[in-house]
Amino acid sequence: LLHVIDASDEQMDDTIAEVDRVIEEIGAEDVPQIRVMNKLDRVEGAVPHVRHDELGKPQEIWVSAHTGEGLDGLTGTLKALFGEREVVRQVRLAPSEGATRARLYRVATILREDVDDAGGWILDVQGSAERLKFLDGGRTIPVGHEPELADAG
Repeated sequence: LLHVIDASDEQMDDTIAEVDRVIEEIGAEDVPQIRVMNKLDRVEGAVPHVRHDELGKPQEIWVSAHTGEGLDGLTGTLKALFGEREVVRQVRLAPSEGATRARLYRVATILREDVDDAGGWILDVQGSAERLKFLDGGRTIPVGHEPELADAG
């Protein structure tokens, strides 16, 4: 359960208590909860961060939806919790596969792109295994091992 809280609200503690009361009322008090402290850009001295409990479980994530600060911490935490596996793949596309290239730019991060002698593309892409499953072939490399990608040049 993500409980999004306006961190700049002067009545924040009362609002949290009310939401906690409703969560208990509906019998969801045992559902794991992370508090997303939004609007950090309106709280003097606030910085994006993730606060964990003594067991390493995330408890609070400070973000600003307005400026985008801290959103990487939020998405990274959610990916870690829900097991979205990130992969790096090297993909070769023929000149006629422009639509596939455009799709890759929409669903993945392009780490490197080169043009081969035939006018096609050689791309090193990073993204969720789920979003990249449409690719046939290609070499999957665990994130963190990007230097192992073959030199396309």
